[in-house]
Amino acid sequence: MRGEEKAPLLRTRALSALVLVPLVALVVWTGGLLLALALTLVGLLAWRELVHMLRLKGYLPFARLGALLVVLFILAAYLLPAALLWGALVLALLGSLIYALFQAHPAPATDWALTFGGAAYLGLCLGHFLLLRHLPAGFRWLAVAILATWINDTVAYFVGSLWGRHRLWVRLSPKKTWEGLIGGLVVTALLGAWPFAGWLGLGPVWGALLGLLIGLTATFGDLVESMWKRQSGLKDSGHLIPGHGGMLDRIDSLLFIVPVVYYFAAWRIGI
Repeated sequence: MRGEEKAPLLRTRALSALVLVPLVALVVWTGGLLLALALTLVGLLAWRELVHMLRLKGYLPFARLGALLVVLFILAAYLLPAALLWGALVLALLGSLIYALFQAHPAPATDWALTFGGAAYLGLCLGHFLLLRHLPAGFRWLAVAILATWINDTVAYFVGSLWGRHRLWVRLSPKKTWEGLIGGLVVTALLGAWPFAGWLGLGPVWGALLGLLIGLTATFGDLVESMWKRQSGLKDSGHLIPGHGGMLDRIDSLLFIVPVVYYFAAWRIGI
């Protein structure tokens, strides 16, 4: 994409961000039920996009069951103690398998696997937003996860656009480059070692490690969504957010990052 073609897209992205950033900040700061409801809406919108992508290739996921599972996974993270989450997961797995027995699909086992896998991918990962927010200093940890993800993505995009020469994973994402990946890793590690580390009460070494984990995890989260889109022949998962594509396009990295940050934080806190 040439410079004159990029400018309108960047302006549209910036305008969307001006609306979304304060809204996301308010929801994360408030936490509790508001965050749970917001995540439920996000999960349902992303599930709708995922179902659309799968149907384009002739698959028939159980759309209503998947939506129910997404909601249940998110609400379980909000309502249940961590010790009961495994039980909720097993019950959802067994219940969804029983549901599949009664569906007259040509390939019900395949459709069940896509339904449960897709719903778990969205619902369980989004549920970790609530688990992270519930930790001591949870607002700070979740804010750092979201902010560092945005910084990493932005730096990787601009470094890759300006200096990217070596393709990272052509089969899934032909525009990603090693230069963009390294640029994002360096910046998030530096931010983790200093401003983020101080805010989270970490030493610079642990903060830098957190930054590196966020940078690496963001890349894999983005590539996983690219895998879904490549298989479906789509450039974006949807057109919900001007300049940013669909909901899944916006949360793909965070779906991987927030669970990683949660377990890192729980380990450092000693939970």
